[in-house]
Parts: sequence; structure tokens; C-alpha cells
Amino acid sequence: MKKSTASLCLISLLLVAFSLNGLAQDIKGGTVEYDQLYYHTYEKKEGPGGERYNNFIANLPSTTKDMKMLIFTSKKSLYKHSMRPEDPTLSRMKKGIQRVNYFKPPQVELSEVYINLTKGAMTKQFSFMTRFFRMEEKTRQSAWKVGAEQVIIQGYTCQNATMKKGEKIITAWFTPEIPVSTGPADYEGLPGLILSIEEDGRNTILATSIDLSEPDIQIKKPKEGTKVDQEKMDKIVVEKLDEWEKTQQQRGGRGDGGR
Repeated sequence: MKKSTASLCLISLLLVAFSLNGLAQDIKGGTVEYDQLYYHTYEKKEGPGGERYNNFIANLPSTTKDMKMLIFTSKKSLYKHSMRPEDPTLSRMKKGIQRVNYFKPPQVELSEVYINLTKGAMTKQFSFMTRFFRMEEKTRQSAWKVGAEQVIIQGYTCQNATMKKGEKIITAWFTPEIPVSTGPADYEGLPGLILSIEEDGRNTILATSIDLSEPDIQIKKPKEGTKVDQEKMDKIVVEKLDEWEKTQQQRGGRGDGGR
């Protein structure tokens, strides 16, 4: 009886392996649309103009989103801004948040991520204070710890995996049903496409649609921007933020609100 059970388990595992292998051969590529979420908090103001300002921030949303897209084949992928038109109401809300954050320090924004799955190489493009920078590095396939939890996202069964990134715990939800080792932003290296990312238990990236048609958009490595490594990028950020802070002090600026 034990032999029979073991044989059945082995056959089941082989069937799953053959099934996923066949699926990988069938999938030539695809496009996934994501919502990248941002969470906002706002500080109330006391004194002159405080009531008007507090009424203004009371109508601002606690979350906003950017629409992103991942274009991929079995050999490479590119994560970038979506070509979907943004909702006008959301655009107005973002402008309101920009007004609140006007005196807050500028942040480094991840613009595009290109991954060469064959070579295990990644190119990240950043924007910072109107300038673009490029960083090239190896992918980090060994960083993840795969778990046993499952959820359904856009009709696909996803499994969890976690890793530490700085002080944050990152949870990725990936689907072996699309066995392509890539995902949104700079997250990759799992045995399936990543459809959702959580930071410290809070969702930050979520797939909203999946199209497994071969993409008609060319996947190109970003070339715009000054090439830097992480050490040089960190140095530039420190120097520029120091310059920005001195400029704000000279102007008498101060921060209100927050993201």
C-alpha cells in the first residue's frame, strides 16, 4: 500500500512538472497591468490659515496609485508606466497632494526596470530631481523564502514568498501557472510571475489585468540617464538633499503634510 501511495505521489509530481513545462513552452510572453499604490498621511496645521489648510487635506485621499505595466517574454521583461489614460479625478487628487508635499524632500523614483532573464542581469532607471540615472546589477534569485500560503489573483493561484529589503519585510505573491521568473518593479527570481507585492503586510503593487498574447511592444533596455552604482547613487542623493535643505532654509521653507 505504501509503495502504491508513493508511486501515485511521484506520478502526480511528474504530471505537474510536465504540465508546467508545456505551459512555459506555450507562453511566448504577455502584458500585465498593475496598480502601484502609495499611502499618505497629513499633518494638521495650527495658527493662521490652519483651518483652511486642514479642510483642504481632509478631502485628500489616504491612498493614490500609479498605473504600471510589465511586458515580458521568456527571455526578458520591462516594467514601466502604463499607456492607460489616468482618471481625471485621480490626476486632480495627485496635484493636491503635490501642493501639500511641496516643501518635503524630493525622492528617488524608480522609472523603468529591464531584466534579462537569460543572463540574470537587471537595469534600473531612476529619476531624481529632474535627472535620470541608470544602475546595472545582477538579479537576486536566492533572496526569497517560499511559503505555503495561497491566494487567487486575476484568476491565477498564487503562492507567497518573503525576503527582507532594508528594514522592510517584502511579501511577493507569484503564480507557477505562468512560469516566467520576473515581476513588477525590481522584484523577480521566483518560479512564476509575481502578481502582487506587499511591504510589511501592506499591499503596494497589485495586478489588475493579465494578457498572455505575445507583446507587440518592443522590450528595450533603458539607455537614458547617467550610469551609477549603488554607492555613487547614495552619495548623489545625500549631496543633492543637503543642497535642497540649505536652499529651503534660505527661503524660509518648511514641510507640511506627508507621504
